[in-house]
Amino acid sequence: MAHAVKEIFPDAKLAIGSATEKGFYNDFDLEKPLTVEDLEKIEELMSAIVKRDSPFRRVVMKRTEAIDLFRRAGEEYR
Repeated sequence: MAHAVKEIFPDAKLAIGSATEKGFYNDFDLEKPLTVEDLEKIEELMSAIVKRDSPFRRVVMKRTEAIDLFRRAGEEYR
């Protein structure tokens, strides 16, 4: 979901995102609230992203390096 939101709204900032018993959720810092149409676009893009079958890669780094990485990316909440 976060990948799709960032692709559609590049200026969106990622906030909290967690798995729950019923699925998952993500909070975003956006300039304007999402509309029903936005949610439909996000859902469509989420399906397309899954079909891309992109590999996941785990990167282990020191906490200070991670903080620097996210600061440079403009992700102040991460």
